[in-house]
Amino acid sequence: MCQMCGYTCKKVPLYEVSKKAGPGRKAATANDRLQVGLMGSPIANTGIRKILLTTGIPAPATSGMQKCANNIGQAIVKLNKEDMAAQLDHVNSVKHLRGATADTALPVEGDARYNNPLWSASGKTPFQPATQITYTICENVTAKKKILSVYTGNKLCKTAERQRNKGLIVNCPEHDGHCSANIQPGATIGDERSASMKCMEGQKFTVSHFTSDGDSKGHHGIEMTQHEPVDHLIDIRHLCGGMKKKIGNTAFSATMFPGKIKI
Repeated sequence: MCQMCGYTCKKVPLYEVSKKAGPGRKAATANDRLQVGLMGSPIANTGIRKILLTTGIPAPATSGMQKCANNIGQAIVKLNKEDMAAQLDHVNSVKHLRGATADTALPVEGDARYNNPLWSASGKTPFQPATQITYTICENVTAKKKILSVYTGNKLCKTAERQRNKGLIVNCPEHDGHCSANIQPGATIGDERSASMKCMEGQKFTVSHFTSDGDSKGHHGIEMTQHEPVDHLIDIRHLCGGMKKKIGNTAFSATMFPGKIKI
């Protein structure tokens, strides 16, 4: 409605809504886009609400933002799985151009990342400091090193923590209700063999060569999954780093390298 002349137009929506199957209120596309941005940011719903409120912008309700985040998270997981399947098809096409068959095993590489480095608790606590793990397997066929499989493990569960504070005995991820953990609290977070097995579950490719750290047991998990031996290769970066550290700690005799030590 115009405040000057009183002209009134037809009712129009003030924001776009996302498509949704079934009944119920549809979410605004701005809220969905906000959750997409938060998925790649360390700021969660609580942090973005504080930023909006301190700038005088009305913030959505926490429950509504969490419900939207759950829906967007499922969509992103589905999209990533479809993308990794497309990357596998591309790798198979490259193999075909090189004269290999589609069922030929792939050379891959894998490693794990943690929310806290495992060495950060050395000398401080007998327990492992990390509570979350992400294990990634990439192809070694092309120069782009595309990701073919990802496994994420988590020990954190707020529901179980609240029940433990009340004196109840709760085991994750076996307790009733919602549990965000998929690893037991007492499990070894650095078990790369189990993580690689999770990565290979339901995959449509087999592995011939596996490149990883020298002390990694990830290739054992792949062997147990596909029931075939896998050649374990040590990556150059960790190999060179280990050799450099070993040489630096080695005591050489004064006559081994004759010459002036000062210029």
